[in-house]
Amino acid sequence: MRPGEALAEVLAQRGVKSVASLVAPLNARFRRNPFQETAVHMLVHKSKINTKKRVHAKRWFLIRTRYGAVEYMWRGGEELSESLHEWEGEVGVEDFIDLVDRKPLIVLYLGFYYIHTEREKRKLKLQVHETLSAVRTFLWDLNMVLVEPSPLPPELVPSPHVNVVRSMEEIDAKKIILMDPNAEEELSPEEVLEAEAFVFGGIVDKEVPRIGLTSLIPCDKPRCLRRKVTLRGSVYGVPAIVHKLVYALLRARYELRGNLEEAIIEVMSSKEKRWRMAKELIEARRRGEDVKEKIIEVGEWLRMNEKDLIHSIKMSGLNLDSRDIEEVLEKWRSSK
Repeated sequence: MRPGEALAEVLAQRGVKSVASLVAPLNARFRRNPFQETAVHMLVHKSKINTKKRVHAKRWFLIRTRYGAVEYMWRGGEELSESLHEWEGEVGVEDFIDLVDRKPLIVLYLGFYYIHTEREKRKLKLQVHETLSAVRTFLWDLNMVLVEPSPLPPELVPSPHVNVVRSMEEIDAKKIILMDPNAEEELSPEEVLEAEAFVFGGIVDKEVPRIGLTSLIPCDKPRCLRRKVTLRGSVYGVPAIVHKLVYALLRARYELRGNLEEAIIEVMSSKEKRWRMAKELIEARRRGEDVKEKIIEVGEWLRMNEKDLIHSIKMSGLNLDSRDIEEVLEKWRSSK
C-alpha cells in the first residue's frame, strides 16, 4: 500500500481516530492528501506521531482503513485532535514501513547527461527534482531510481533515499517497461497495473533536437519491454515532460484502475490540447469529415475550455468564419 495508507492503517489499529500536524509542509501534495505527505515526511525526516499530545483543529480529510476511519484535522479549529505529528512520539517509521509498497520503481536513465548543454543540464536537474515530487505524491523516495552509467554531479541526486545504480541490469525488478515514444507497441492498462519498474529517459532537447535518443537506452527482452504512451492511438499532444508522465502513470495505477488516458488528459497543458485538437481537425478535413462535429467530439474527450477551442480552430487553418465558429460554440456549450 502507499505510505499514507500504511500510516492511516497503523493509527486506526492503535485506536487513534484523528491527527493534526505541526511540522508537515503545507504544499500542494499535503492539500491533496495529508496522510501521504505526513508519511513521506516521517520516512524522509524521521518525524513521528505523538499520541499523547493534542492541538485545537477542525475536521478536514477522512481516510478509511480495515480497522476504521482516521481523520486528518486542520489546525485552528475548536475541537482537539487525538494525536499530533511532530518530532517526538510513539508512532514512527518502523511501525508502518513494512506495509509500504516496494514496487513499482520509477527509473530515470541519465546516461546522456553529458551531451546536454549547460542550460539543458540545469533543466534536467529540475526535471529530476520534479519527478521526485511526482513520486512522493503516491509513493516515496525509495521507489525512485537513477541510472548513472558514469559519475554525475551530486546535486543531481534529489534525496539521499533515492537509489542510484550504474546500469539497467542493476534495477531490482522482474518486469521493466522502458517508456519510448518510438516503440512499436502501446503501454496497456494491464502493464500500467502490473509492471515492477518504469524507465524514463533523462533527456532535454530545448536547444538541440535529440530525436530517437531514447531508443539507445539498453533494454533486453524479455525482462525489459519498450512501450509508448498514446492518446487514442497517437503520441501527438502526449506530454513529453517526464514528471507529468510519472504523475499520470502513478495516478492511473493507484487511482484510475489503469486508465492512463484519463490521467494523461488531466496533466496536459492548454498548449498540448490545442496542438492535438488542431491535428485532429487537419486530418478530419483531409478525410472529408464534418469538421464542426469533429471540434465538438474532440473538445469533449480532451475536456477543453472555450478559449483553447477557438485557438485550436485558428491553428488548424480551417476556413471557418465568425458565424461558423459561433455555431460550433453554441453546440459546444449545449453539449456540456
